[in-house]
Amino acid sequence: MSFTKTEKKINLLLLEQYSSIGGAEIVALNLLEALHSQIDMHCILPKEGKLSQVLSEKGCQVAYYEIPPIRSAINERRKALSYIEKYIEEFKIDLIYTPMIRCGYYGSIISKRKKIPFVWQLNEIISPLKVFYLNRYLHGRHTYPIAVSSEVRRRFGEDIPVIENPIFQKIQYKSAKNPEKMGFIGRIVPQKGLHLALLVFSRIVRDMPSAEFLIYGEEENVGGLHIRKIKKAARECGFKISFTSYRDLLDALIIREALSDEVRFQGYSENLNEAVAEIGTLFVPSWNSPGEAFGLTAAEGMKSGALVISSRSGNLKNLIVHGATGLFSDFKDLDRTASNILDVLTDSKRFREISKNAAIYAERFDIDLFDKTVRKFINGIFE
Repeated sequence: MSFTKTEKKINLLLLEQYSSIGGAEIVALNLLEALHSQIDMHCILPKEGKLSQVLSEKGCQVAYYEIPPIRSAINERRKALSYIEKYIEEFKIDLIYTPMIRCGYYGSIISKRKKIPFVWQLNEIISPLKVFYLNRYLHGRHTYPIAVSSEVRRRFGEDIPVIENPIFQKIQYKSAKNPEKMGFIGRIVPQKGLHLALLVFSRIVRDMPSAEFLIYGEEENVGGLHIRKIKKAARECGFKISFTSYRDLLDALIIREALSDEVRFQGYSENLNEAVAEIGTLFVPSWNSPGEAFGLTAAEGMKSGALVISSRSGNLKNLIVHGATGLFSDFKDLDRTASNILDVLTDSKRFREISKNAAIYAERFDIDLFDKTVRKFINGIFE
């Protein structure tokens, strides 16, 4: 079967574990957009949300079923497998795809049973123990893994091809960035470190009182693990009380640090170019272990000409050259981080040089090159 020459479109089924739009979902949307003229899209989501809205607008048929964790009871996993298999049979699915670890477990099993290809886009860095457990599914018959970065491939296996994430939206470089316009873009969860960025900002604003901080994104509550991470974030902020949501913690932090006039929650923005264009200094303070699989927000900020202040989490350390295309910071050392940032923000020549260098570097994440690479990869599966 030739993917590029057949008159019949491929019925592709996307398996997702979130309903909001974060890094993994953007990865999926990028791949689906690269194939849009050659596929009919189907998707299984846990519930309605921003992702279902975007997919529906693209003509995707959406069904709702919450795919359980890999460690859930065996009967729950069997129910999920049965539901997905029946969907595949009803809609004559030709190709399964997911950018999620949890969903990959199910996709690999079903692809073997149904003898249809499964593209598993590895967009997470997980512990060696989990890699060991998933290895037989990762290299199962009919399963085709892709890594989104060399850092991911290093964890999963050198035989896995790398297709780096593109910058999908046409982000324009803006040479006249205002460094005092600071911000954060991404899923509002503890492991993204937004609370650490706000603690640093509270120190910066003492010397730069006209600075402001914009937050683009939505909170995603993903159960017990999420609550434990909120508790850890609260301790990092010096709170001795419990919070039921990360947003409650952030609101309390903003009040304690007297930042109510400087910090604004903007919600989720469908116009990423507009959001990132407004930010001159972009914080990417992720501390999630084992680390960021790619760092798309950092790449997008660099393309726009923002000064990216990043942790060394996962692949982020491969995206930035410290002092040349952005700054690395240890967000646990708040005073030193604030001081290093202020040194650049108050030196307009240095700020412009880093801004320009970052935009040039980010050109490697070209959407047209990504589209060609993805189509070539899928062609190889169906040849």
